[in-house]
Amino acid sequence: LDVLDSGTYQNEENFYVMPLPFRKDEKQLECNYKPVLQRFHGLLSQFHRRGQEFKSKYSDFMNGFISRGEAELVPQTDLEKGEGTWYLPHHGVFHKKTNKLRCVFDCSSEFKGLSLNDTLLQGPDLNNSLLGVLMRFREKPVAICCDIEKMYHRFYVTPQYRDYMRFFWLDSDDNVQIYRMCVHIFGARSSPSCAKYGLNRLAEEHGNSYPVAQKFIQKSFYVDDGLYSVDTTEQAIELLNQTREICSKGNLRVHKLLSNKVEVLESFPPEDINLNPSQDITLLDTERALGMQWSLATDSFKYSYQPSDKKPTRRSVLSNVASVFDPLGLISPLMLTGRSIIQQTCKSGLDWGDPLDSATAQICKFTLKNFGVILKLGWYGPK
Repeated sequence: LDVLDSGTYQNEENFYVMPLPFRKDEKQLECNYKPVLQRFHGLLSQFHRRGQEFKSKYSDFMNGFISRGEAELVPQTDLEKGEGTWYLPHHGVFHKKTNKLRCVFDCSSEFKGLSLNDTLLQGPDLNNSLLGVLMRFREKPVAICCDIEKMYHRFYVTPQYRDYMRFFWLDSDDNVQIYRMCVHIFGARSSPSCAKYGLNRLAEEHGNSYPVAQKFIQKSFYVDDGLYSVDTTEQAIELLNQTREICSKGNLRVHKLLSNKVEVLESFPPEDINLNPSQDITLLDTERALGMQWSLATDSFKYSYQPSDKKPTRRSVLSNVASVFDPLGLISPLMLTGRSIIQQTCKSGLDWGDPLDSATAQICKFTLKNFGVILKLGWYGPK
């Protein structure tokens, strides 16, 4: 934190700028130009093999960095600089449900036994307790949820360190050019700590003007997601307004607003609410809140499961149990049955693909059918 305390400042555009916190001398990294260029040519071959749609989605994502100022073309005067440079390979990852493509920088890629992540400090875990955030979210009758858009990319890297985040990409004529990232990136070991430090510092510096939002940001944000509950809709609206104001001081945009009260959502622009353009606010049903399925209509957490007709195996039981996200332990009694079945299969020496015996299979099917439950936690007053 000493590195960030002394090296962080706000630029003329009000973005927070902070250094990459290296462990020792960053010059221990030797330029990896050739192997990363070779990997980039492999990516270009993928464009030919996988078709125009893949290339188009990839290009839109990468060019978005450049158009938003999150990446820049390396100036001609810096191109021949060898010492103090590092190149990041990148690849595309598709989201399973939405089929959206995301480009990821490989900060763990090694050259001569070192990677960028090897040389960066991870920093302290500045995140709030997930359990604490969720408990405060369930405490009072009016619940709210919000998100900071592209939080990592809203915190810039000190110019002298940007050459350690160079990458190859194409210009408008499909010529290979050298760019560099200007912001903290996903995949870098230091990014979570740097982004959370920047958010907390923003709340600290402007907390006198926005005391309610300061406490919310510092105590009830988990990474870029803020969850909280208050007594009235007026308090919820005031809290969200203050949070949006304080975040705007550092060019952070608070969006994807959600609440179990329609009156709260109707107080904000439609583009800042977490719903589709054609969706009616009054018809909001189940949305994600820190990985949990939150039913807005009933203001409760929901667990759903689609049972399979296939005969259960040791592998499928483990997969089903592991797929249930329950940090509060609300359905622990139900999960104990599944864990007990896993323990039995381990003792019996079953292989991963072997079907369970008929008696265990019947217990397993009965348990899985009961996964579709709705549970509540917290005090809700007279309702």
